Amino acid sequence: MTNFIKRFLNILYKILFGYSLGARMKSFLRELSWSMISGIISALLTFLVMIMAAKVLGPAEFGKYNYITSFAVFLAFFCLLGADAGSVRFLASKDRFADRGKYFSASLTLVVLQTFILIVCLNVLQLVYPGLLGIPTQMLYLVECLILTYAFKNQFENYLRAFRKIKIQSALRISSSLLSVILFLIFYTIGGNNSYIYLVYMFIGSYLLFPVFGFAALKKNLCYFSFSHLWEISKYNLIFSIGLIGGLLLSLEKFFIGEFLGLTTLGQYSYYYISTFLVISALGSNFMNVFWPEAIRSGDQLTHVSQKMALLLTKLFPLWFVVSIFLSWLLFLFERAFGFPLFLIFLLSIVSFMLFSFNVFIALLNIKLVKIGAAISLSNAIVAVAILLILKSLSLYLICQIILYFISIIFIMKLIKNDKSKKE
Repeated sequence: MTNFIKRFLNILYKILFGYSLGARMKSFLRELSWSMISGIISALLTFLVMIMAAKVLGPAEFGKYNYITSFAVFLAFFCLLGADAGSVRFLASKDRFADRGKYFSASLTLVVLQTFILIVCLNVLQLVYPGLLGIPTQMLYLVECLILTYAFKNQFENYLRAFRKIKIQSALRISSSLLSVILFLIFYTIGGNNSYIYLVYMFIGSYLLFPVFGFAALKKNLCYFSFSHLWEISKYNLIFSIGLIGGLLLSLEKFFIGEFLGLTTLGQYSYYYISTFLVISALGSNFMNVFWPEAIRSGDQLTHVSQKMALLLTKLFPLWFVVSIFLSWLLFLFERAFGFPLFLIFLLSIVSFMLFSFNVFIALLNIKLVKIGAAISLSNAIVAVAILLILKSLSLYLICQIILYFISIIFIMKLIKNDKSKKE
């Protein structure tokens, strides 16, 4: 299995970069192949759990679950404030390798401090203005648990990547997914429950594995640090947090759909979201794990890489469209209560691929153009969410995203080409 993946990646790598994998990447691929295998297994298990949960809960209850998780994911942003992306890139830097333990300790301290402040603020708001958050106090406690486990799951998964603990990361991915299956069987099959609350419990339990065992694997790197380390890494994180605001707005789409179009519609939308966004994000994260580092190193070839990437993605789109529509059809046959207009399913398939393609090209921008990429992401999110809020139409919201991502990809390709021209 791993040998097949290595051969496949080598062929794809040669198409994009014009030469075979170097010794540096070949040594890394031995670990990275495990990452891909674990990503595929965990994505498959998550896919199965989610469609089973949707069948048990029905559109309305499944919509409630996605409404709550969307709210929690939004708030988790303020726990991390870019640390999941910024700190990891910072830790992986060769220039700071000698002080990596200090920066890791500073980063973790910063995340804990930010999380503490967020939890205190949420509880004070609930106490002083009970109706402001729109949820009862007991539900707030559940949301806070989801925020904590989700945020630290993401943070420690990235810490493990930064420290090249790929096998541990892979083992935790599979273990977390297996635990979610076990908890699902306990709560719903054996326990006979039909409330979305137990689905939240299930993910809280499975997310906990990453901070618990991730900390155990990395605790030997903890050491004393100075305020300068904390300040330096917080400034670096801030750059990434600005770039993530666009994604933050889009993470609220399910919250807005549930609020303005109803929880049943949200449940239906989220059900087919599984066969499009969830699948391609799992495949895409593994794809970028392999090719993003080398794309950044190949700064002088980015125009060539972007052209090859555009050609490759164009050829892959018909395949993805057929696969995603087939998966959506299987989901419909599995549970007909989640009936959804075929036109919207087509749009979901296209949007998921365009978003993946957009993120690929954003990753190709060099450090000087990252702020422009962040501005593009933010602008796209503002326009798309505004369309959803003003027109309250799913079809127009999805069509708007397709147009925005297409224009943005063309613009980014020109940016890369012009940047190379300036260097020459």
